[in-house]
Amino acid sequence: MSMSRGITILTIVLSIIAIVFSAGMAVHSAGYGRTVSGIYGDPIYVVEGMDVTMNGEPVAQDIPAGQWLYEGPYAFSDTFTFTVDLSTFPHYIDPTLCFRSRSAGVHVYQGGNLVYSIESHGGQNPPSFDGGRYNLVTLDGTAMEGPLSIVFETTYMDSSPLFDPVFFGNRTSLVIRIVARNVPSLIIGMSMVAASLLIAFLSLTLQNRQARANLMSAVFLIAITGTWILTQNWSRQFFFSNVTMALDVSYLMMALLPLSMLHYIRMNYDIGMHRSFRLFEHFSYLMILMYVVMYVPYLLFARPYGDILIVMAALLAFYFLSLVAVCLHHYVKRRFPGGLWLVTGLASYLSAIVIEQVLLTRESILRVQISIYLPYYIALFIFLFRAAAETMRNSRSATEKRRILEMAYMDTLTGVLNRNALDDRLDRISRENRRNIYIFMFDIDGMKRYNDTFGHKAGDMLVRSMAESLKEATLDMNRYIFRYGGDEFLLMVEDEDELDTARIVEDVRNGFRRLAGSARLDFSVGVVRYDRNIHKDIVARLGEADAMMYYDKQDGSRKSTPPRRRKGR
Repeated sequence: MSMSRGITILTIVLSIIAIVFSAGMAVHSAGYGRTVSGIYGDPIYVVEGMDVTMNGEPVAQDIPAGQWLYEGPYAFSDTFTFTVDLSTFPHYIDPTLCFRSRSAGVHVYQGGNLVYSIESHGGQNPPSFDGGRYNLVTLDGTAMEGPLSIVFETTYMDSSPLFDPVFFGNRTSLVIRIVARNVPSLIIGMSMVAASLLIAFLSLTLQNRQARANLMSAVFLIAITGTWILTQNWSRQFFFSNVTMALDVSYLMMALLPLSMLHYIRMNYDIGMHRSFRLFEHFSYLMILMYVVMYVPYLLFARPYGDILIVMAALLAFYFLSLVAVCLHHYVKRRFPGGLWLVTGLASYLSAIVIEQVLLTRESILRVQISIYLPYYIALFIFLFRAAAETMRNSRSATEKRRILEMAYMDTLTGVLNRNALDDRLDRISRENRRNIYIFMFDIDGMKRYNDTFGHKAGDMLVRSMAESLKEATLDMNRYIFRYGGDEFLLMVEDEDELDTARIVEDVRNGFRRLAGSARLDFSVGVVRYDRNIHKDIVARLGEADAMMYYDKQDGSRKSTPPRRRKGR
């Protein structure tokens, strides 16, 4: 099974797991009521009948369960106290309160004793932030009589005081049903991030750089989307210890999405819209600049983000809408490969962004989460599938190029380099500062008579024996072996130290005679050394090695007639 097919199957499996989990949670979900059934443990009780005072003065009595908004005159320094009789609460083995605080310090008293306290400093990392921090308060189960008071110090509220419902029940049920009610979105986001990490790891096994780049562009996009989902849902304060950091990461992902999408399209599609791409690229950098303008003052001076977040979300939707329109226009004109899938994926991604940003402004329950994140999965699956297809195409192209290069630079008979490779190597040496290159020129003695005596097939075997002996004798060296002619071979050894050329020649001779099966066979050889500081032209040194080899061939003192062919050859 190919790696791209395995990646596709893995992505499908992860998508199915996340969607099935979301569906299961949605089936078991419920809205707010007097009791909320949990998946585990006891039902959850929504506290009602609380009396409210502002700065010690009564403002409301016996308020119903649910959110409560104070609509009278107020000041930033007001303190609201919610009081209820604990004896009205049901019995739990592990009684716990759960409620959200919005930019307010909170103190909880049970029977007059302080059992929980959290301050709101109004700085850049407030323990309680505008958007709702979930507070889990464990009560004394043996003292469930008397008053329960929740005091909100609204010093840093910048709008009319709004108070969320107070839940009471088993801690595990509260965490699952209230604090982590967006667990499916967490699972979906984590599955995307995990899938991107796994695919990135698998892409390292690819040999072709372009193929890796195609796949990594999709990995980058999936990781950013998954991180965005993780950090912007309501359970972020349960997943991150620093809620402000989670918000910052979420906005950073929003700023990086346009650039990552543009990079992905450039890597995997040949659209031919370079001028339009420049406009989209400038827009991408504008989004990043907006994030910097938004975040740096907040980091230095604790200034609130303000309406710039709404502007960024609107610009992001506009960006993808424009991208869909431009890609569709170019597809209609040029019908570029994969264009219909690209437009479909971009449209799905755009719908996910719009749905998500609208629903995140409301207290949506689990049933809507599939409708939010399923378009993301459809879009990301399309993008990954296209990247995997491009990866396969580039891998096949790289394999074909290697095969062509081998045919162009490799001698088919001996498996060593040919004259084309030699010309390329000489050109590289002439452009690089290389010293101490030893040049050996070999020529088999009596080759013509050997062919006439034993035939050309036997002659080919003799040539291959010469090539193998050169490989064996120089195996641990930085060398290049070329078939220079019919039975001529060129050996180039790059070594900064003094080389024992006589030993190398003798090792080659012994190997040649062993492989050829005769101790009477021999070759002629010429050896020279090339030093760039001394010799300006390496081609001239090759000519000198060739001349020395022919001089050695003319020396008949050690030459002999071709031997008889051994039996069995």
